[in-house]
Amino acid sequence: VLSHMDDIRCRVMGAENPVLAGLQFAILGNYLDFSALQGQVSFEKFTEMLDTAEDMQFDIIHQITPIELRAIGDFGKIDNSKYVVGPLGGGVRLPSSLNRYAHKKIVFERIRLIMNSLAMIKYKLKGTLKNVDYSLIFTFTGFFIFIGNIGRIPVFRDFLQGVISGKEMITAVLCSQIMSNVPAALLLTGFTDNIRMLIIGTNLGGLGTLIASMASLISFKFIQREDKNVNGTYIATFTVANVVFLICLMVLYQIIKLL
Repeated sequence: VLSHMDDIRCRVMGAENPVLAGLQFAILGNYLDFSALQGQVSFEKFTEMLDTAEDMQFDIIHQITPIELRAIGDFGKIDNSKYVVGPLGGGVRLPSSLNRYAHKKIVFERIRLIMNSLAMIKYKLKGTLKNVDYSLIFTFTGFFIFIGNIGRIPVFRDFLQGVISGKEMITAVLCSQIMSNVPAALLLTGFTDNIRMLIIGTNLGGLGTLIASMASLISFKFIQREDKNVNGTYIATFTVANVVFLICLMVLYQIIKLL
């Protein structure tokens, strides 16, 4: 292998981009290292890789070990390759075994730590924000805005005050079917002092329609994401099953109440 060093040095120094050429030849060392561990070193394969080293392309260059600051600029100038500094997805800080290096290069380590942190935040936010179900967020926001406004309409407020008295549970169940049980609880708390019955009603009201519980709506969105063919049959089956359970629990509550 050492007999090729002069040839490699000449090819690197004579390349259009010596930094890129140096990386291309350096990767051949990985072949030797891993092959030696497995006892499968093939010098014919090594010679073949050596002949075609300059044809190697890089999608991304990920620098993990500490380097000089000027190397960041050199690697960053390699065409058609993204350059990432630091052990993203691993330890952001320098390994403890290299602390002696950090004391000598404290400014560089601070810069590297900041770059790692910013890069990790960027990729985490990119993945997180991309997977957010914004339609669900806007739906929930719309519910809360709706109940906040409708509770201030005099006609509706007078109607609700007349209906809810003594019928807190059934009112909470019915309201939950059209606006979800959490918004229903927030709306109705302003019209009754019987919080106990209101809690029972909104808890039972989570059963019924798909929209009766935010949890049901969220689970439906997950199912819909996995199976694009989910249709009205699923919603109908879901609703019937929930209504049956709702009736059963309301009957059970009345029985317990009589005991």
